[in-house]
Amino acid sequence: SLKEIKNALKILKFKINSKKLILLHCVSLYPTPIQKINLGSLVFLRKKLKIKVGLSDHTKDLNVPLYAIAMGAEVVEKHFTLNKKLKGPDHKASINPKELTLLIKNIKKLELMIGYKNKERLIYKDEKKIKKVIRKSIYAKKLIKVGEKFSLKNLITKRPDVGISSSKWFDVIGTKSKYNFLPNDKIK
Repeated sequence: SLKEIKNALKILKFKINSKKLILLHCVSLYPTPIQKINLGSLVFLRKKLKIKVGLSDHTKDLNVPLYAIAMGAEVVEKHFTLNKKLKGPDHKASINPKELTLLIKNIKKLELMIGYKNKERLIYKDEKKIKKVIRKSIYAKKLIKVGEKFSLKNLITKRPDVGISSSKWFDVIGTKSKYNFLPNDKIK
């Protein structure tokens, strides 16, 4: 329960530096059915307790640790065995050497996909190069005369972004044209 977790954290924070503490969400069923893993607890516990979280995973599914990482788990604990047929509850929910290799490979791939958590931190150079090509500008849909109001009927957005950006659409609609525009002219 949340009360038990808070009590345990109080004891642990007294004994060790709380910045080094990571709370692992765990369902003590061996194996844990995926419908009972409740990965939403990772988000809840991180926000509610303001602590780093991880997962102690007892499912048979190798994707569960990946989903947990995608949801913010900083640590994943998975039981390991050389033989799933050995006696005891842990072996059935454990992974073998081949599965461990695959899991590590997939975690490394996922970490590459997750990248930086701050979009402002990284905009790729190749993204910047293509920006003008893929973004849109406002163009004349049909003949527009000086003094005519810009409207949905006479404007369109198209590539490339060489005129007034389509993000200014609502600033342009309803204003009067200072120039004559032919169909497909960029609005300036």
